[in-house]
Amino acid sequence: MFKEVFVAVIGTTPQVLTECLYYYYSEFYGKNRRFSKIIVITTSAGKKSIREGILLPVRIKELENELGLPKGSIPFAEADIVELCDQHGVALKDIRTSLDNLLATEQIFSVLKEITDDVGTRVTATVAGGRKTMSTTMAVAYQIFARQQDELIHLITHDSKFGDSDWYFPTDTSDETQRLDVSLVSVVKVGRYLGKSLTGNPAALMAEIQDSLTGLTSLNTVIMDKSKLSINGAVFNLKPRVAVIMRFLLKRRMDSGCSSNCPGCNQCCIGRDALLDAAKSEMIEEYGSIAGKYSGHFQRYKESRISADTITLNNRIDEDLSRQISDIAKLEIPNQHKELLRLKKLRLDPDDQRIFWCGMILDKQIIKLVS
Repeated sequence: MFKEVFVAVIGTTPQVLTECLYYYYSEFYGKNRRFSKIIVITTSAGKKSIREGILLPVRIKELENELGLPKGSIPFAEADIVELCDQHGVALKDIRTSLDNLLATEQIFSVLKEITDDVGTRVTATVAGGRKTMSTTMAVAYQIFARQQDELIHLITHDSKFGDSDWYFPTDTSDETQRLDVSLVSVVKVGRYLGKSLTGNPAALMAEIQDSLTGLTSLNTVIMDKSKLSINGAVFNLKPRVAVIMRFLLKRRMDSGCSSNCPGCNQCCIGRDALLDAAKSEMIEEYGSIAGKYSGHFQRYKESRISADTITLNNRIDEDLSRQISDIAKLEIPNQHKELLRLKKLRLDPDDQRIFWCGMILDKQIIKLVS
C-alpha cells in the first residue's frame, strides 16, 4: 500500500483545496483516498486567502463534520503551505514576470521531486488552481518526476458555484449544481524512465531530457565539405583549424583497415609523434583544401606549422584538439551525437599510459568527405 500524498498549486481561490478533498474523502464519489500528507504550493496572496478562507474559519473541521469523519482525519495545517519566494527569500505576492516564473518553477520542481523520490508514496496532484503558469509548471514537473502510480487531476465545479467565495464544498449531493467533475489529465511520464539523475535547475534538466528524447534518432550521416559539417542534414560552419583536425581524423578512420565498429586502435587513431609529423604535412594539405592554396590564410598557416619548433607545434596541436572538443559541445545537436563527434583521446599503449592517441570513433559507413 502506498502512502497517499496530495499536492496542489493554488492562487487566491482556496476553495480548490476543499473541493478536491471532498471529492476524495466523500463516500458519494467512491474514491476513498486518505492522504497522509497534503501540500499546497502558493504565493503570499494565496497563503493569505487560505488562512482567511480555510484555516481561521476551521473549514477543514467543517468538512470533516459534513463527511462524518473523525476530527483530524484530514491532515492539513498552515505548516503544509509552501510559499513561493524570490531570490532573497521574500514571499512572492504574485507570479507575473519571467523571473517570478523561473523562481516558482525551481521551487515547484523541488517540492515534487522530493515527494516522488520516496518510492512508497502515491502522489495525487492537481492543476486546478493558481495562475496558468503555476498549473502549467505543475504539469511539466509532474511529467518529469511522476511514477506509474501517480495521478494528475483537474477539478471543475458547476458554473453557478464557480467564483462563489462562500461555497467551499458540497453539502447536498442530490443538488446537481453541487456536483464535482474531476478528470484525470493524460500526461506522458518520461523523466523517471530515462535513467537520468533528475537534478539541477529546471531549464537544464528539461534540456537534458529533451536531448535524450531527440537523441533516440541515430546518427546517420556525417559529411564534411571543406569547413562545413553536415550532421543528419543539419549544416554547421566550423573554424578552419577545427575543420582541419576533424577532416584529418575522419579520413584516417575511413582509410584504416579496422572494422566500422572498432572502438579505437592504432590504425584508425594516431599517436603523438605521428600527429606532429602530420601537422607539417597532411594537415597543411587539408587547410589548403579549405582556404585555397593561394590564399593569405593558407600561407600564414603553412608557415606557422613548418617553422614551429617541437614545443610550439605541440602547443598548437593541443589548442586545435581542445577547440574541436569545445566547438562540438556548442553545436545544437543531441548530446549523444556530440559525444560521437567529439574526438577521443585513447591510451592504447599498455606499457606507457601517459601517451594518448587521437581519433574520431564513428561508423565508417556514415562518413563522407566531399572535398
